[in-house]
Amino acid sequence: MLHFASIGLSCLLVLGTFAAPCSIRTNSEDEITYCDSAVVYDDNEYNLLASSMKTFSIPYISRDYTKYDLAIFCPKYTFAPTAGACAPIAAANVVGFYDRYDENLIPNHKSGTPVGEWYSYALEDDAVESVIRELYSLMGTTTSGTTEDEFLDGLESFCKNKGKKMETHSCMSWGSFSFSKAQSYIEDSNMPIVLFLSGYNVGYSTTEGNEDFFSFYTSDANHVMVGFGYFTYVYQTSDGTLTKNYFNVASGIAGNSTGIYDISLDTKINDALAIRIY
Repeated sequence: MLHFASIGLSCLLVLGTFAAPCSIRTNSEDEITYCDSAVVYDDNEYNLLASSMKTFSIPYISRDYTKYDLAIFCPKYTFAPTAGACAPIAAANVVGFYDRYDENLIPNHKSGTPVGEWYSYALEDDAVESVIRELYSLMGTTTSGTTEDEFLDGLESFCKNKGKKMETHSCMSWGSFSFSKAQSYIEDSNMPIVLFLSGYNVGYSTTEGNEDFFSFYTSDANHVMVGFGYFTYVYQTSDGTLTKNYFNVASGIAGNSTGIYDISLDTKINDALAIRIY
């Protein structure tokens, strides 16, 4: 049983920060342009035009929990050359992830630090901002946004300029998103997932007793985010079995740069691609 509540946007200020073949690219008059007004130039101005803050809780008798992350702290860049630049920011987060394996991808930037068997990525700096500007230019991004084709062409051009190759793998099945495919690419192939969304959310969860509480910032914008991990809850509730799937994401939004994305909450996954740079 899910218990829902809605909170006005003003509450956001209170909650504050917190291998298949390569995919085929097609052009269409109906191609979606990804441009989110929550992605702003000035990090101090959170002009978050969200539909709402949503909270819900799930009381349970018992639950099983599975989780897998690509690092302890993954890239979470948010610098925007102009408003609506979510696509080049997402691409930069992917580049930042692979900079760990070849630091020539982001020159003059230390990608992060090993922590035991894990890895902690560094915060963005001037070098990262320069890469975001470069991707913005290569994608032909404007204040009107970026199409998926432009995203892929721009990122591929960036990789070629660095002497690298890029491959993409679809996480879709017969036009619908396949969470199991995404899980496999993350866990088995060590690849982040780029999510092309119409409507999205980013939030966090807490637990008290036998009840999980969730709070999400939601928006109806077309947006691009990167999934660097996933987790699944399988609940046994008074109403039966309930399964909930989430990604741990880099949202590209200042003030909410990381969090969890509920794949079933006020969102449509238009496409999802696992990306490798090598």
